[in-house]
Amino acid sequence: MATASEVINLALKDAGVIAEGETPSDDIEADAFTTLKNMLAVWQVQKLYVHAMVENSFSPNGALSYTVGTGGTANFDRPEKIDQLFYRLSNIDYPIRLLGTFQEYEGIAQKTLAGQPEVAYYNPTVTTGTLYLYPQPSTGSVHVVSAARFPTLSTTASSLTFPSEYLMPIRFSLAEILSATFNTPISARIEKMAASSRSVMARNNVRIPTLSAGFCGHTGNIFSG
Repeated sequence: MATASEVINLALKDAGVIAEGETPSDDIEADAFTTLKNMLAVWQVQKLYVHAMVENSFSPNGALSYTVGTGGTANFDRPEKIDQLFYRLSNIDYPIRLLGTFQEYEGIAQKTLAGQPEVAYYNPTVTTGTLYLYPQPSTGSVHVVSAARFPTLSTTASSLTFPSEYLMPIRFSLAEILSATFNTPISARIEKMAASSRSVMARNNVRIPTLSAGFCGHTGNIFSG
């Protein structure tokens, strides 16, 4: 697996910042590393750039809201957005409808009501998000489905633990940005390779939902029972 330093060096060459066989200065490498992390942070919130979904869960205790993120009540990576939410009780899953705005949640007249949650609002505050449930359960488990977090790059020696098809779009997209950062001309060839490799990556991440369909001799729904 390639390291951040290896991809940065290739991107700097592609951008014309350094020549073949040349080693970037510490300052140039540091700036390029920061740029790489910033680029991936933008990709993280673009659904078609994220290769996997993850499911995390926590045990509710009847509280009105929960902090979501490392060190929070729901102690897992803070999602920028929750894609699906459900409540599990006695091995049966019940969907929780996600409200689109905080104003919708504020419109609930009596917010403190014990019971099985039916709706929720997620506010992606920093450094932990805040999840409001209504009604408030004190048993079972709440399950959060969201985009997988990209690997944390702590140093330039960190490995880029992405699927192999990500390395080309990362390299050539970084080269595009570095050419602007260091004011070097970018070739049309690099721009084309950046765009085409991002397109391949995004197409590979498209997920088409399965339509509910009846089965011969069965009129139930596998998703709702």
